[in-house]
Amino acid sequence: MREFGGLDVLVNNAGVYSFGPLESVTEAESHRQYNTNALGTLLATPEAVKLFGEKGGSIISIGTAGTQNPGPAMVLYLSTKSSIDIITRVLAKELGPKKIRVNSINPGGTETEGAHALGVMGSEFEKHLISQTPLGRFGRPEDIAPVTVSCRLKRRAGSQARSSSLQVACARNSKGPPSSGLREETKKTTTRFPELLTSSPP
Repeated sequence: MREFGGLDVLVNNAGVYSFGPLESVTEAESHRQYNTNALGTLLATPEAVKLFGEKGGSIISIGTAGTQNPGPAMVLYLSTKSSIDIITRVLAKELGPKKIRVNSINPGGTETEGAHALGVMGSEFEKHLISQTPLGRFGRPEDIAPVTVSCRLKRRAGSQARSSSLQVACARNSKGPPSSGLREETKKTTTRFPELLTSSPP
């Protein structure tokens, strides 16, 4: 704050997740995911708004393309990330008059520390997700970073578009319902990688 003279952008990127069937959902895991993914965004955002001041600012939250094409065994995680979509739309209308732009970026499967910890990378589940992506590969953090910068630059340029949910190009194909193959691969993955139920942050 002292070095740059204030705050002008907030990126809500913190997130945790685990995959598993409905019967695996527990109160403790629900609190863990909702507290980080949804409540964390709600509590961090007003603190940033206080620091933006009259000049306004930019709020960018990281969601997931999975909310547009949900698969089995993801009910808890995707329910927390769908909250990001609603938070973005509501706050865009509420904060727009304060010169604050609100966007969400919704990437598809991305190679992160969490994906490695879950055992997704190199698995049949990864191969299935790749088969559903337009670019035919898993996403990488460097695919998402330029989109985040673009959202920030639009605010600096005085764009009047106050809200958008942007899907990164590597995102899962949103056409059609999840295939039976995805259901089977998810089942295999949760069986082969029990740590899916107790994953570390992505």
